Amino acid sequence: MTRIKKRVRKDGKTKTYRVQWCLGGTRTGEWQSETFDQKAEAVEERTRHDNQRDLTRHILPTFGELDLRRSEQPRPADSPQDSHRACRSQAQRKRGELRPGWACTSPASVWSGPISRPA
Repeated sequence: MTRIKKRVRKDGKTKTYRVQWCLGGTRTGEWQSETFDQKAEAVEERTRHDNQRDLTRHILPTFGELDLRRSEQPRPADSPQDSHRACRSQAQRKRGELRPGWACTSPASVWSGPISRPA
């Protein structure tokens, strides 16, 4: 189990990121921690790779260039709900029925960075 906690120092301006994990990756392991000045330093390369893979394989093919941060209401043709329905129906066509526990995920809950095609 691993977690990243954002901490603000006493000066109120300086932020650090404390990574905590259980030794050996088990629940019963002793807690370890390390502090970083930037969040990017606190994230392992494997996590970055996995996020990029998920973006390329799952999110971009379904949601394309839809800007999730825009304030105006999206047109019905490109709404996240329609894309979610399309994702579910595509998954059902590929796999038959959706497996229990499998669901299409909103890109906002998976990816916190800007949505753009990888170079």
